[in-house]
Amino acid sequence: LCKLLDKSYTSNVFSQWEEKSFKWFDGTSTPKYDFIFIYGTIPACNEMVKNVLSVLPNINNAQFLPIIIEGERYYIISTQNVENGVLNRRKSKIIFDKNKTILWVKKYVFYPFTPQSCLFKIEEQVTSFFANQELVDVINKHNFTGIEFKECETKKHSILDIFN
Repeated sequence: LCKLLDKSYTSNVFSQWEEKSFKWFDGTSTPKYDFIFIYGTIPACNEMVKNVLSVLPNINNAQFLPIIIEGERYYIISTQNVENGVLNRRKSKIIFDKNKTILWVKKYVFYPFTPQSCLFKIEEQVTSFFANQELVDVINKHNFTGIEFKECETKKHSILDIFN
């Protein structure tokens, strides 16, 4: 499962997916939330959320990979929608390693853009997921639990961007 999850960050794994059964880590026998996050970063949702999200017209290419947790079906949400050139690196707070490779983005600041999907990733951090306002509104309207959103800033391009 871990190998497929790692692969799902960059490719379509739906055809290779096999439903697996798991137990709650803390010994709880009933689901706690509509959304859960595996390893803290991989979103999964229950059947009710999947039914609402999967019919959104702008959920382009998102896959819902089934798993069973203590007899309840959940779906790992995977998407290959990656937006390129949208992160304002100069205004974002980024942690680099000694080779200038991005380790983590602590604060995301985007250039103004319209995402091609309501759920997407960015090229600099494919392990993070982003939602547009449409998706946030749908989740809030249905009062789904287990997920919080942080609004990302947007800053226009400036002449200093050529120094990135």
